[in-house]
Amino acid sequence: EVAAARGCDLFLVQNGDLNDGTGFSRTPPAVLVPLLQRMPFDALTTGNHELYENENIDYLAQPGGFIDSWNGSFITSNTLDAATGEHLGSSHKLLVGRTSRVLAFGFLYDMRDHADHVIVTRVEEAVQQAWFVDALTATEYDAVLFLTHMDFKDSAPLDDPPPNLLRPTSLNLPAGPARRPAARRHASERRRGGPRPLCDWPLARARLPRPRHPRRLVRSGQVPRHHRLRVLLALAAALCRLLLRRRRRHLCSPQHRRQPRLDGGSGRSRRPRLAADSRRRRASGRDQACRSGLRLSHVLGCAPRTYKAAAGLGAAESLWRLYLDEVTPRTAFGGNASRIAVQSTGSLRYDLYAGSVTLDDVWTMNPFADHLWRVAPAVSGGDVRAVLSALHAQAPSAADPRTGPLPRYAATSMPVGDEKYELWTVDFDLPAVVRAYESQTGSAPHPVRMLDGSTSTDLWMRYVQQAWPCNGTAAGE
Repeated sequence: EVAAARGCDLFLVQNGDLNDGTGFSRTPPAVLVPLLQRMPFDALTTGNHELYENENIDYLAQPGGFIDSWNGSFITSNTLDAATGEHLGSSHKLLVGRTSRVLAFGFLYDMRDHADHVIVTRVEEAVQQAWFVDALTATEYDAVLFLTHMDFKDSAPLDDPPPNLLRPTSLNLPAGPARRPAARRHASERRRGGPRPLCDWPLARARLPRPRHPRRLVRSGQVPRHHRLRVLLALAAALCRLLLRRRRRHLCSPQHRRQPRLDGGSGRSRRPRLAADSRRRRASGRDQACRSGLRLSHVLGCAPRTYKAAAGLGAAESLWRLYLDEVTPRTAFGGNASRIAVQSTGSLRYDLYAGSVTLDDVWTMNPFADHLWRVAPAVSGGDVRAVLSALHAQAPSAADPRTGPLPRYAATSMPVGDEKYELWTVDFDLPAVVRAYESQTGSAPHPVRMLDGSTSTDLWMRYVQQAWPCNGTAAGE
């Protein structure tokens, strides 16, 4: 209401990972979806966490379901329905405001481990398709919005762009102000301090959040295959200042601000604020009702200290050390030292704080609920070490200082060469561990799901209840 009263346009957008990182995270997200559908999003796109399981994809994409409910505002420019070959949502969307028209796209960058009910096209291939060129050339708009979802490691600087990179005349596009990307990078690997504002970046060496694929639409409307620089989004950085300069006067000009005041001239409107407060109270009530239904405020135990997800394995406050040394051996292995679990260190998303630990805390810290699998029953210690080495070799950023002191993969214990072990892992890492096992041993394993379907999140709940009773004594310490 405030933006409308001032004659400005305000668009609310969402960049994906709808079901990641809260106590509402479930597969399928049956509780979360009704809450999200009440949000006044103008445009949404998908993240990777919506696409790991077919059950989740099918739930969101069912006829009359979540995606359909947005009437074209759920944009998946390079994510397709594998059965039909059509876009899972819409290819693009024109956002029409009171004073501006914004052309929106939604790109998911280079996800390869998605479930098989979708196809994720490489972005440099998607922008060569006719629909993309047509959308840019056949639509009247004031700006272009790229909703992009990528991992931090996908970010790359634009070094030494070609001379005509920043020339609007090199693109067969309608005249108009800048095209500006909006990106969502995985918080677990974000650069400390966050990125610089886009309009503060140097024009010749713009550091964009992963617009790294070819966007160079020449006059013929074709995109050269050999060109891997991110032309359209580089152009966005170059012209961003121009956009702000040209649109600031128009969007919030004095003539637009001279709207009738709802407060009789006091200079501030109360009616929009009261209406917004009422909506917030209703939304909060629905949220609390859902939380109560899921018992998210139920206290499981009391943590004796704060454990940090990013702390190295040797640190006393390391959440991963606690998980590998205490939680998994105690709740999954029953103290059986011949069992070793190997997994990547990306599933613990947030710190666990000292004091009372609720269901919501556990789901927020470990939202993925991975099942545990026994990859093979009798593996020599030497082969387990070889599997770990192969996994580390497959991780391109394992030695990258941006990922922190944690290794890319870790094990619950280090094997002895002559001993035999059961090799375990979790859902997410099962394909990689199986490939590493096959490459190192020359034999194909036959994975078996263990613990009667209990998940990693269940293990945490069980551990907190058993080891950290709220009586001043921590059994796990």
